[in-house]
Amino acid sequence: MIVTTTASVEGYKIIEYKGLVSASTVHSKVTSFMYRVEKFLESMEDNIDEAKQDALEKLQVKTQAINANAIVGVTIDMKTDTNTGYILLSVTGTAVTII
Repeated sequence: MIVTTTASVEGYKIIEYKGLVSASTVHSKVTSFMYRVEKFLESMEDNIDEAKQDALEKLQVKTQAINANAIVGVTIDMKTDTNTGYILLSVTGTAVTII
């Protein structure tokens, strides 16, 4: 499945707009205050990558459920709490059928 931040997919024609799709995920990695700053930042980076991957996978499942084969105009919104390690990540886009 093609997922893009642009409004179109180069080399393809959008033949049907299926509508807005969105997915969210919340991730947390419990971190000890004993961690050094570098370890904490590495943990947050991994957590962000995992949250983004999870949200994009959920978005693709929702898109397939409405018989679309691509998502255009994708935006990612993220909120973090460095004190707790929580990350809330939302992904939104337009499900389309392309040929």
